[in-house]
Amino acid sequence: MLEHVANVVTADNEVNKMIDTLKRLLVEKINTALTPEEIDADASILEGELGLDSIMLVEFISLLEDGFDLTFGENELTMDVFTNLRTLAEFLVRKSTLQTS
Repeated sequence: MLEHVANVVTADNEVNKMIDTLKRLLVEKINTALTPEEIDADASILEGELGLDSIMLVEFISLLEDGFDLTFGENELTMDVFTNLRTLAEFLVRKSTLQTS
């Protein structure tokens, strides 16, 4: 039981670190007018709350693929993954864990 709790806490920490990384990427590499502190991890990526247009989103996906040495499959470029930074971070942590296993 305690091992399961420790795994959940570790996973949550990894997701939070990933969210921070994604926020920095948006601020430093994508021309957003926001600071990391202003970015809500639960704000919609695709519906304008983060101010990303379609070109910025494609650039963001390219940065993710290059920065994390991964490729999004066609079935992974969905609203389920790109709902918000939290769902994207959870996906990236899961995908990176699978790639290193």
